Amino acid sequence: MEIVSSLCSWQDHLESVYTHQKSEGQIVPLRDISKDLFEDAIGSEEAATKIASCVCVSDDFQTAYLDVVCFIIGAANNLSEQHDLSKLANLTLALSRLPDARNETRRTIQLSFDYKTSEIGPGDIFVVGEGKIWADLPQLAVDLGDSMYGPTAYISDGLAEHWAEQKWTNLNTFAAYLISSLNDTPCPFDYLYLYTFRTITDSLEYDPKTEKGIDSLHSLRSACRWITIAGE
Repeated sequence: MEIVSSLCSWQDHLESVYTHQKSEGQIVPLRDISKDLFEDAIGSEEAATKIASCVCVSDDFQTAYLDVVCFIIGAANNLSEQHDLSKLANLTLALSRLPDARNETRRTIQLSFDYKTSEIGPGDIFVVGEGKIWADLPQLAVDLGDSMYGPTAYISDGLAEHWAEQKWTNLNTFAAYLISSLNDTPCPFDYLYLYTFRTITDSLEYDPKTEKGIDSLHSLRSACRWITIAGE
């Protein structure tokens, strides 16, 4: 099985974010803030504060917030350098530690995430279902779970085998970094433990020549990442 070193660099990912922002006429400067983060010009706490400030002053709060979630999930799929995924996880954790976002306008804002709709009155905290922005990072768990359906499924979707293995490793590395700092966030990331057991079981328990072991070799690096990050 061919192993590749990178699905894309953080520079490539940020350029795609910029292209999307420009085409949509959006104001959240995700590329510039994230560029400073990945270049170590600013830390994760400062980056999170700047991103949140831009989201909160946006004329379209929901779109601006979901663009942040989309950026995080896209980067977790694409970035394969371990230190970049660590920075991405630290940014995500920093966002979850921010003060509750409030509707600072004089109008009621309607939010709709994952088939749940909420009306946020002036001065109220942004809450969708039982999830607060920023503490619970609504929609992030749904989108991350939708991405982590496994290397065999990625291949079935048309992704080359080596890219499927790389994508699975990227996502599990990101998840492992989130779990490693579980005590430093109010966001409930403990559901990600499922992938710890899944990757280790897939890679060690089953013979890759059997039906149950179909993801065995594809999950080996992911399992190693979970173990090594847990030991850091």
